[in-house]
Amino acid sequence: MFAWKTEFAVNIPAIDRDHKNLVKILSQIGLLDAAQPDFFPQLLEQAKRLIAYTVWHFEREEAFMGRYGYTGLRDHKAMHEAFNRGCLQLFREMMAMENDPNQHQAARILLGETVSDWLKAHILVEDRAFADFYHGKTPVPTHPPASQPSASAAMPDLPLGLPRIC
Repeated sequence: MFAWKTEFAVNIPAIDRDHKNLVKILSQIGLLDAAQPDFFPQLLEQAKRLIAYTVWHFEREEAFMGRYGYTGLRDHKAMHEAFNRGCLQLFREMMAMENDPNQHQAARILLGETVSDWLKAHILVEDRAFADFYHGKTPVPTHPPASQPSASAAMPDLPLGLPRIC
């Protein structure tokens, strides 16, 4: 199971909260009981929730980076877009496992490991690079940031095709 560690903190409260929420969703996926008859539908629902929150977080993080004139924004955004495409492909792979109960646990492992491995590396390298840049900058005036959904707030409904990720 993926757990928050202080080493993941970038010391930007809004981004750290978002990252903690992503870790929380991943942890909830890890706690799903594979022996329950509704395991796979729950897994798909949590996968959609994770993807929706990730897309929202990326948009918010990129807006924040733009507000501070981050010179690495274009590359950072490209990483986010590549990850989103990968998540869409992963979701499709999971859907292909739906009719084979022997693959349901494998689907959870695939989702959890893929996302947690990427998230750890991304936070520790890429988000940390932005944090180093940020901690000496003054924001460029722009629109106010979007409000953050609470960890318990309902995630946006996504159709199975997940078109916002394309």
